[in-house]
Amino acid sequence: MIRPDGTFTVNGLAPGDYMLQATVPSAFGDVPEFATAPITVTGDDITGLRLAAVKASTLTGRIVFNDPTAAASLRPPMFRPAATPKNPQDMGPMMGGGGPGRVNDDFTFEIKARPGTMVIRMMSNTPGWALKTVRVNGIDVTDDGVEIRPNEEINGIEIEMTNHQSDVSGLVTNARGDAVKDYSLIVFAQDRDRWAPGSRYVRTGRPDQDGRFKITGLPAGQYYVIAVDYVEPGDATDPEFLERVRTKSMRFSLTDGEMKTMDLKLTGSS
Repeated sequence: MIRPDGTFTVNGLAPGDYMLQATVPSAFGDVPEFATAPITVTGDDITGLRLAAVKASTLTGRIVFNDPTAAASLRPPMFRPAATPKNPQDMGPMMGGGGPGRVNDDFTFEIKARPGTMVIRMMSNTPGWALKTVRVNGIDVTDDGVEIRPNEEINGIEIEMTNHQSDVSGLVTNARGDAVKDYSLIVFAQDRDRWAPGSRYVRTGRPDQDGRFKITGLPAGQYYVIAVDYVEPGDATDPEFLERVRTKSMRFSLTDGEMKTMDLKLTGSS
């Protein structure tokens, strides 16, 4: 409950660790001011908490393309850059990383984002194009993200888009050698540090009507791949699950823009 004088009460919390979040309404389209505070509930009342709201930080930069000639027909409204928390657990129910950015006619952009470690991603309706690299003043921050402080301005961001995407495809068969039409495919990096929700290095797929799979846009790297008859929702990004199926998976390497074909045997659910 929030009172007119700004004081608040939250009742009924079970013992545990929580992140208290508050937002201050803003004009339409603006990222609201917000405040956060970690609290530990032990069973006793907590009083005297003060939350100080801060404004969103500003990120500016430019979208570039690996093939400027092929990109000549693209238009700025096709792209919507955004900053999202690197750790999905930081994505509270009341706020994400910030709203989608504004892209200008010259492909420069501005993003409003809340403080924290953020990864910059691109939403677009441009088939054949995908995010390749995000750099801040020449440093690759695509997967590590960028640390944003309150009311900070970060300039010199470069988002590189590519039309040279990798492609992993193939067929899954059973022990009799028959094509399987119903399975779940999981591709995940050999580097365990990449096993996280939202990682570009963990992907899932389903077969088409002929039993073939296709995964497009994986970054270059070393991977495992496995086809299972069933996977529980969320397991594909659960490090414990991936560790269990790792030894049953096939290893493969992928270079930038490589087209790779492979055939797999179906593995039972783990």
